[in-house]
Amino acid sequence: MKMALPRLAATACLAAAGVLPAHAVDLLPRVGVQLGNAYMLAGAESNGPTGGLSLGLTAAGERVFFDVNVESLAMDIPGGGGTLVSGFRSEVGATVGVHVYDGVALIAGYRRANYGETVGSGKLANNSGPFLGVNFPELRLGSSNRDILSLSLAVQRNTYESRTNPLPNDSDVGFSIRLGYRKAGSPHSFGLRYQGFGSAQFDESITTLQYSYVFGSF
Repeated sequence: MKMALPRLAATACLAAAGVLPAHAVDLLPRVGVQLGNAYMLAGAESNGPTGGLSLGLTAAGERVFFDVNVESLAMDIPGGGGTLVSGFRSEVGATVGVHVYDGVALIAGYRRANYGETVGSGKLANNSGPFLGVNFPELRLGSSNRDILSLSLAVQRNTYESRTNPLPNDSDVGFSIRLGYRKAGSPHSFGLRYQGFGSAQFDESITTLQYSYVFGSF
C-alpha cells in the first residue's frame, strides 16, 4: 500500500488537470552519477574536475510528464575575500513537459542551485530561476529500433545571490543542453550535458558525462 501512494498522488494530480485518464501514469525513479568539469567566476575563479550523485523521479503519461531531479557536485566555490572554499553545488529542478508532436515536447520548470560547504547548503550563494525549452526524447539512429538518442535544449532566467562576496544580486539568461543515449528496453542511460550561466558579476559553466539507472515503473 505504501508503494502505491506516490502513483495514486501523481495520477490524481494529472487526472484533476484533465490531461490523463486515471490509470495512465508510469512512475520511473532513477539514480545516477556524473563526472566532468566545473568553472565558476564570482569574486574568485574556480576551474577543475567535478563529480557527484543524482536522484530523480518521472511521472509520465501519454501526453504530459512531470520530472523532479536532485543532484550534487563537489567543487571549489568562490568564498569571501577572493578565496576558494571546498564544497558542493547542490541543484534541485522540477520540470513539466507536454508532447506537442510525435517525438517533440515543450518543457518548462524551475531550477535552483545552492553553493555551500555541505550537500544542500546555500550558505555561500545560490543561483535560481525558471526555464523554458524543447525536448526530443526519441531520435532514432538511422534505421535502428534499438539505439535511441535524446536531445534537450533549455533557456533559463537565472538570479545569482552571493552571501560572502560584495556582489549585487545579478540576473541574466543562461542555457543548458543535454544529449542522451540509451538502448530500447534497457534501464541504462548515458548523457553529455552542458550548463552555462553568465552575467557582469557571475559566470558559470559545467560539462558532465552522466550515467543513470532507471528503475521499472511501480
